[in-house]
Amino acid sequence: AIEEDLPEAKLEDFLQQAIADKEYSLAIRLYYLALLQGLTHKKLVNWQKDKTNSQYVRELGGSPLQAEFRNVTLLFERIWYGDQQIGKATFEEMLPQFQAFAQRIQDLNTIHA
Repeated sequence: AIEEDLPEAKLEDFLQQAIADKEYSLAIRLYYLALLQGLTHKKLVNWQKDKTNSQYVRELGGSPLQAEFRNVTLLFERIWYGDQQIGKATFEEMLPQFQAFAQRIQDLNTIHA
């Protein structure tokens, strides 16, 4: 249901619940959705429910964010579509890459504000 209205979804509560429940693969998915949400709010991508992740990566063509977004996309896809159950240690290894990209998106606020 989150994806029905991703630009307006409140993902933070779901993310914290997934981490509390030790559902780390789901937490990675929610973090990825939060990145897409941030890119949508910055009007760097045009979110649509039926778009593929590759389409979002291509939309960032020419942007300095494209390579980094491709990397987090590959991490997300390996976990989510590869049906990998990950533990806390793997989640904590991956998390800094998602957090760093989220910070880069947020930093665009300051630049464009």
